[in-house]
Amino acid sequence: MLPVSVLLPVYHRVPAEQFEASLNSVLEQTQPVAELIIIADGPLTDELDAIIERACNEHDTVQCLRLAENRGVAVATQAGLERATQPWIARQDADDISLPERFERMMALLEIRPDLGALGAAMYEFSGTPDNIVGTRSMPESAEAVKRYARFNNPVNNPTSIVHRERTIAAGGIQHLHLMEDYDLMARLIAAGHPVENLAEPLVLFRADPGMFTRRRDRRIFASEWDMQRRLKRYGLISTPRMLFNMAVRSGVRLIPASWFTKLYALVFRRDRADATERA
Repeated sequence: MLPVSVLLPVYHRVPAEQFEASLNSVLEQTQPVAELIIIADGPLTDELDAIIERACNEHDTVQCLRLAENRGVAVATQAGLERATQPWIARQDADDISLPERFERMMALLEIRPDLGALGAAMYEFSGTPDNIVGTRSMPESAEAVKRYARFNNPVNNPTSIVHRERTIAAGGIQHLHLMEDYDLMARLIAAGHPVENLAEPLVLFRADPGMFTRRRDRRIFASEWDMQRRLKRYGLISTPRMLFNMAVRSGVRLIPASWFTKLYALVFRRDRADATERA
């Protein structure tokens, strides 16, 4: 089995059929992982509980960690990180789907690059059903390109990420920062001197529903954005002028009309690998 603990947070609003598909995509990998930890973020529906109970009964590698109340993805993921026993930790969102070779492909690189703090990959974005692919989101691949890109944006597709457990804990673990917990963690790993890289191959099907764009434009995101920029400066990744530039550009983009925002997202993020590296 691969030395990976997969963390799968779920809460009561996740549709049961989406969660089951996500869960099965981990259980049906070409090479099985050593551990799958489902984190029940507060009380769940009967349908979700039934899926979890069945998975735990049928698979020795599956366990469920239950939180008494809904605390959010950062708290849930941190709880799973503390429970995990394997040296590598993978994220699995409750409504996304890992392609069958995701962990085999990623661990093949990590076996020869054990110095990495994190590894990501490209991902397919889909709308409605997994066969309706609307784009491919790629990220810079090399550690240097990733580090440059991190000065302005999250350099890893979070649903694809695998992080080194001990290095993540030493860097402060998963900390709450509305919609930017993953960006903050990658920045801290890079600042600590741990290389972060990406594979060019898409290994996850990411659900790009309309709510994805709404969440990136709500009122709370501006406070989160300002906090993230100050953290980047504190970590030594950007200067004060760059911090102010980032804040102006990133916040300004969120204020444009929703239809423009959607088109801009597609233009910037749904690109091929060569373009992603060039833009870093």
